[in-house]
Amino acid sequence: MAFQLGVCQTPVVQKRGQLMAQLAKAVQTLPDNAEGAVRGLLALPEIFYGGFDYAHSRQWADKTPSLLADLHGFAQEHRVALAGSLWEDGGSGLYNAMYMLDPKADAPVCVHRKQHLFPQTKEEDHFLPGETPPTPYEIEGIRFGFAICFEIRFPELFRHQNSLGVDCFVVSSQWPLKRLMHITPLLRARAIENQCFVLSCNGCGWTPLGELAGHSCLISPWGELLFGCHDEDENRAAAFDRAMLERSRRLFNTRSSPFYPLDNPSRVS
Repeated sequence: MAFQLGVCQTPVVQKRGQLMAQLAKAVQTLPDNAEGAVRGLLALPEIFYGGFDYAHSRQWADKTPSLLADLHGFAQEHRVALAGSLWEDGGSGLYNAMYMLDPKADAPVCVHRKQHLFPQTKEEDHFLPGETPPTPYEIEGIRFGFAICFEIRFPELFRHQNSLGVDCFVVSSQWPLKRLMHITPLLRARAIENQCFVLSCNGCGWTPLGELAGHSCLISPWGELLFGCHDEDENRAAAFDRAMLERSRRLFNTRSSPFYPLDNPSRVS
C-alpha cells in the first residue's frame, strides 16, 4: 500500500486526552501497508496544543517536551509520522516550532522554527523568529519541506527548500475564515511553481483570535485538489503518487531559473 498523506483537522486542543483521541480517529484513515513500513504522515495545525494563549505561553512551552514524548510513542505504536507546530522554549525565548515525529527515529525532530511572524496579531511580541531555513526531512524515500501559516505568502521560503530537493511541503496553519479566499490560491501557487505536492492542515472552530477556516487539503504538483476538508473536525488522506510527481517535472522545469539562481545561503536573516 502506498505511503499516505493525511491531515488531522482539529480545533485548538487544551486537553491531552482530547488530542490523543483525535489522533486515534485520524490514524484510522490510513490503510495498513507492508510490515515495518511507515504508513503515512498526518499533518496537524499550527500551535495545535494550547493555541495562541499568550497569557500562559510559558506554561504551554513547558508542556511541550512531555507532549512530544507521548506523540512519538503514538507514532511508533501506529507506524505513522506526525508533523505540526508547538510552543518551544529555545532558552533565549519562545518559538513557534514545527516538529516531525518519525516512528523510525529515536526522538522528535524540530524541522522548522517560524521565521515570518504575523504582524497583525503582534506575534513578534511573543515569539522569536527562526534563525535558519527549514530542514528537509526524508521518510520512506519522500523528502518533506515545511512552512507555518503566514509563511505561504513568501515563495522564497519554498524555492530555497525546493533547491535542496523536496517532494512534498507540509504546512501547518491557524488561518482565519475571513481570509479563506487567500489560502487555497496561495497553496496552489506554491505547488505549481515548485512542482511539488502541498499538504496543508489548518485549524477549525473559534479561537480568541477569531474563527478558523478549516479547509485543509492536499494539492498535486499540477495544482489539482486531491482532497479538501470543510470547516469542522475532519480527517482525510490520499496516497503519495511518485509517478504523478515525475510526470509533472518531465515536461518542463520551473523549480529553478538560469537567470535568477538561488545561492542557498546557510543562514537566512
